[in-house]
Amino acid sequence: MHLRRTVTLLSAVLLSAAGVSASATARSAPGCAGQSRITVPGAAFQTMACLPDMTTAATAGTAYTDSADWASLTAKGTKNPTGVPGIQIDGYFPDSSHLNKTHGWNHDSQFVIRLPERWNGGVVVTGAPGTRKQYSLDPLISDWVIAQGYA
Repeated sequence: MHLRRTVTLLSAVLLSAAGVSASATARSAPGCAGQSRITVPGAAFQTMACLPDMTTAATAGTAYTDSADWASLTAKGTKNPTGVPGIQIDGYFPDSSHLNKTHGWNHDSQFVIRLPERWNGGVVVTGAPGTRKQYSLDPLISDWVIAQGYA
């Protein structure tokens, strides 16, 4: 998938979510009111979760990140931000490559989008380095940008 198309699709997702008040959404229990209106254009599959903390401090050991994929990329003693509530969207785009078996989906075009409760309207787009998966940059980039309000 070309970078321009990826950025366009991600922007469309986040702009479609902009009509949903992120702070009202994440505080609504159970399940984030308006969450069902968020769609990722072109995705073959997506699933969402309203999380009280989307950082690796809270998601390590859960299905919302893969600690094995990023464990060797961070320095010991690194103190990352914590306590960032919001909506996490996981899914995949149609593809014919099946090397990434995360979640049992068997698709290489898997994605993760984190929309913080206090979203500032900005978007940071990354790509997994080398042969790593979509969660590989969670402690290096995701924790920091969602704490600043970026999706």
